[in-house]
Amino acid sequence: MAEYSSLTRLYGGSVERAGNAYPVAVRRLPHSRLRVVDERVTCDAGLLALGRPHLERLRTDRPALHDGGLLCWVGDDEDGVLAAPGGYFDMLATCDAIRAEYQAANGDRPLRSRAHAVAGDPLVSGAGRAAGIGVSVLLTVPGSGDGGPRRFVIGKRSRSVGTDPGLWHVAPSGMLERDARGRHWETTVSRELAEELGVQVSPAEVARRAEILGIAHDLLRLRPDLVFRLGLTPAEARAMSAGDGEFAEVQQVEVSAGGIERFWRAHPPAVLTPAAAGAVALLEA
Repeated sequence: MAEYSSLTRLYGGSVERAGNAYPVAVRRLPHSRLRVVDERVTCDAGLLALGRPHLERLRTDRPALHDGGLLCWVGDDEDGVLAAPGGYFDMLATCDAIRAEYQAANGDRPLRSRAHAVAGDPLVSGAGRAAGIGVSVLLTVPGSGDGGPRRFVIGKRSRSVGTDPGLWHVAPSGMLERDARGRHWETTVSRELAEELGVQVSPAEVARRAEILGIAHDLLRLRPDLVFRLGLTPAEARAMSAGDGEFAEVQQVEVSAGGIERFWRAHPPAVLTPAAAGAVALLEA
């Protein structure tokens, strides 16, 4: 197994493919119901203090970073996913700092220990941290020729982006933001699809056509992505373009046993985002 095997042993439901352990845990969800409360998430003071140096380094390296609003995961149950407003900088100082600490590989991991102490099981509760919810879409397009298997879209993230530069990720994707009309994930998918791939699908149409596959917990950052599958029509697929440049390269992977097996062999954990690994694992299920 790859270098993440010691991490994945801490959590249930992790993904192992082609002799590699991917730092993601997946779980099916019965529906896409999302409940948003008005009360802002409260980050643990101790966790924030430990993660503040990481945030300040990022702000120094990337002066254009903006502390925008997003929706953070509180937990989920049979009634759906519960979310609350939070801030991007708080996410960087908690979840992103937990990832940076792990990758520093210096033995002690006080941020992760603190996150566990506050939340108990961090895959059950988002307490104490700003666990910003990502949205990852398995976008499928018609295959070549008559009756050929559909393909899903994956892109190599530009070196200029702030998160996971140079890694392969499903497209489109983005952070979940609040929508005044209550179409939170639908609006996010619609917006990211237009910005990243140049395809126009309205939030209402996204709501009608998208299928929830499940939730993928990034074990490095201890924050989740909601994973959806959305099929494009032939006309929509032909409209795909380079979009806003977030992806330096876009490929299509055949949705078949052979195509997905080749995908895993070609994309070990070192080149694939945890959310993408989780999304493809959920697609297989």
